[in-house]
Order: sequence, then C-alpha cells, then structure tokens
Amino acid sequence: MKILLSLLSFVPIFSSAQVYFSTKYDFGGGNHHEFYLNDTGLVVINNSNPDYGRLQIVEFDLLGNPKRPSVNHYYNHVSATQLCNGCLEPIANAHRFIMAQSNFDSSSFSYIHFTKFNRQWGKLDTLNYNYKDSLSSQALFFTRDSDSTIVLTGYTYYYDGQDNYDLLLARFDTAFNLLWETQVEDGRNRPFGYRGGDIEVLPNGDILVGAQGYYPLNSPLPVLQFENKTVVARFDGQTGQKIWLTEGPGPLTTAGLSTLIRPRSDGNYTYVDHLISQQPRTSTKGHLRFGIITPAGAILKDSTIGFEMDWWGINSFGRTSDGNYVVAGETRRFNEFSSFAFKFSEDGDSIWFRDYFMTGDTADFSHLTHFRELPDSGFIGCGYYLNRDTNIAKWWNWLLRVDQYGCEKPGCESIGLPELGSLQGVELYPNPNNGVFYLEIPEGKNLLAEVYNVAGERFYSAPIENLQNRIELKNAPPGLYMLKLVEGDRIVFRQKIILQ
Repeated sequence: MKILLSLLSFVPIFSSAQVYFSTKYDFGGGNHHEFYLNDTGLVVINNSNPDYGRLQIVEFDLLGNPKRPSVNHYYNHVSATQLCNGCLEPIANAHRFIMAQSNFDSSSFSYIHFTKFNRQWGKLDTLNYNYKDSLSSQALFFTRDSDSTIVLTGYTYYYDGQDNYDLLLARFDTAFNLLWETQVEDGRNRPFGYRGGDIEVLPNGDILVGAQGYYPLNSPLPVLQFENKTVVARFDGQTGQKIWLTEGPGPLTTAGLSTLIRPRSDGNYTYVDHLISQQPRTSTKGHLRFGIITPAGAILKDSTIGFEMDWWGINSFGRTSDGNYVVAGETRRFNEFSSFAFKFSEDGDSIWFRDYFMTGDTADFSHLTHFRELPDSGFIGCGYYLNRDTNIAKWWNWLLRVDQYGCEKPGCESIGLPELGSLQGVELYPNPNNGVFYLEIPEGKNLLAEVYNVAGERFYSAPIENLQNRIELKNAPPGLYMLKLVEGDRIVFRQKIILQ
C-alpha cells in the first residue's frame, strides 16, 4: 500500500490561527448524538443518561463554548429513546429542523418518532410512525433528498417463530406525510436479516442505501454475538421500488455497525465497513473494508486498507474538500475503547491516522459519533466518553477540534500512522511505570523506538539494538503515552504506556 504525504495548504477562515480543543461537558452522554454544523457553530442533541426519556439540545460556537442554556424535552410513557446518529436535517433555510429517533414502549417494542423544531428548539409538530403491521420499526439514518422531502432508512421487526429484521426505506414530505414505504427481506430463512444504515442520493434522485445483513453467530465465544454481511442497494426515488441489491463478496465476515457509502469523482461510489481478518472467525480483529461500486450495482473493487484493529467502529464517513475521505469512530485496539480518525485517498492510499483520548484521562471509554470538515480544512468532532478513573463511573459529552492533519496540537503531521502491523514477540514491562521500563524484541530486528504523548509530541526516539533494552523517559510528566516501533518506513508495533 502506497503512503501519500499530503501537505495541504492552510487557509484559516474562522480565525487567524488554527483552533484546537478537546473539551468535556456535563450533559447527556452514553448514547448516540445528533449533530448539525454551520459556519458559526454547531448543535448537539443527546439523550440524557441515565434519563433516556429526556432529550437535551445544546448549541456551541466553533471554539467549543456553549452559546445558551440547554433546551430539554421530556417523553412521557416512553421507557427509552434512541437517537440514530444521522437523523437531524435543517429545512426552511435552517429556520426549522426535523429529527427522527426510535422510542421504546414498556414492552420493548419501538416506533419511529419525528419532531419538527423551530430555531429556538421548541416543538412545532410530531409524528409517530411504524411500518404497516410490523411489531417495531427503528430509524438508523435519514437525509433530505429535496427541499421538501426526506428519506429514512432503518429496519422493521416481526416474529414468525424466529426474530426477523427487514430493511426499511420510507419517504416523507416535511409535513410528515408518508409518500411511500418499502421493506426488503433477505430471503435467508434464518433469524434477523437486513438493516439499513446509510443513504446517498444519486444525481437523478434515486437512492443508494448502505446496509448490513445481521445474523446470530453460531459460536461458543461470548464476545462474538453476530456476523454481518456488507449490503448496498439502489431504489427508485419516486416510487421506492428496489432496482438492485448487491451483497459484498465472500463469507459473512463483517462486524461493523453498517455499510457506509460516499460518491467518487469518477461517478462511482466508495463503500467502507469492518472486515474480519481470520476465517474461521476467532475474534473481531480486522481491517477497513474498501470497495468501489457502480451506479448499476457492479462491484469494481473489494479489498482492505489500513491496519488490523480489534474493531473499526465507523460512525462517520465523509468526503473532504481535497477529494479524499475521512472515517472516524471508535476501536478496541488498546483493550479499551479509544476514538480514531483515518484519512485516505479515492484509491485507498493512507494519508494519516490519529488516535483520540479525552485529554488527561488514562482509561477512557471514548466514542466519536460525528467528525466533520471545517472550511479551514480542520475537523470538528463530537461524541461521548466514560471516565473510568473515578470510583463512580460517569459519562460525559465530548467535543474535539483538530487541524487538517487530524492533530490535536501543531506539529504532528509527520507522525501519521501509515500501515500499522502487529509484530509478535514484543514485551514491555512494567506498565504502568515511573518513566523507566524495559522492552524486549524478537531476534534479528532493526527497530526504532519512539514515544509520543496524546497530543502527538515526541518524547523519545532511539534505535533498539539489543534483545532487551532499558528505556528512560526523562522529564516526561505523568500521563498516557504511545510507544511505536518502526521498521524501515512501517510502524510495526504500538502500545499504550502509563506514567505514574
């Protein structure tokens, strides 16, 4: 895999200098967000944890400062609500907004709840929707396909001796009138099935849906509950009729949340997902699945890019102004959930990869749910994290702003992670430590050891010449650090270090 050294010109728009922050907020937390970004600020909507019957809406400026007190809405006679992480759209020149969420009643059945807000986030109108005679319907994504219509995808649930999911696609006008609805079965005659999770509107008005086949896994391993199938389908935008449906090649080997799709400059579409590395499947470890599909449903390419991680939990996938892509979400690469962003080209060539932890925390359970490019080519993200450093676990909301290289501070553009391998036989101890630790490496390796803090600043760099090596980090304050072992131009090993 080629590595692109993309040095983008920096043209600040919002201020004369690049803005960076990583800030936590004591509202909501522990669930998906809805997110809206414009030139002057952003809106974050979240279910309040643990009170999932309360919806909290907070507006921020682009420096991460709340602009006004939060707006709260309560849902009576609802046991829980779930946001879908992509169901908030402006209408009427952003003077109004439409949002969809899934509400659960006391019997654990769900329905889709639409809300129309004014600009001050007061409720103007609502609608409860369930597909025909299904027991439950759940929203996972919607978007505007015109100034006056929206298209929603997700799944329906029914029971006929086994649990069944069917892909749901429905179109409404902005007054919540249903224009058409479509349900797609997978035909496998096994529990569960298709779930829609992403939408891309084609130039002629037709609709591409990124979806997954979602099935129980027949395995004794408790961590592996499901196996998934990459799915992309096209529908007629005026009638909802399915035109074609294409499943990714190979066995049921994905483990992501959904297949995400975005346009390409050549008129085709790129899809991404998490692809399991080993068959038969023994873990969730895998790479980023990278595919190219035509508007007619023909797969031109299906491969993997990036490096192996325990999980590519992709929540956000977008085009950048320079014609590349960025995916972001969470992973279990350090035996705990951290967040990441990964930029790559239309050909799948790596540009940069960044890990994100909430600053100052050494045991985050962090999730990026949204990651959007700003006009200055930097990025702003939102999500949530669990502070596990305290005796009582606490969820927080999290806002993050980085530069065009994904850096949390200036100067990290030269330390992106091109293709990370997993070198066997490396031992690091003790960990945690006081700045002095020992590193054992396999025989016959010519490696460079580097240590960085969470802001990307390098604290140590030296060749590793022996099988056992003593490393001392002088003047390094306590906190979280990352050790990288480099062989040639490849990073072959990486591990978190905690200095006490």
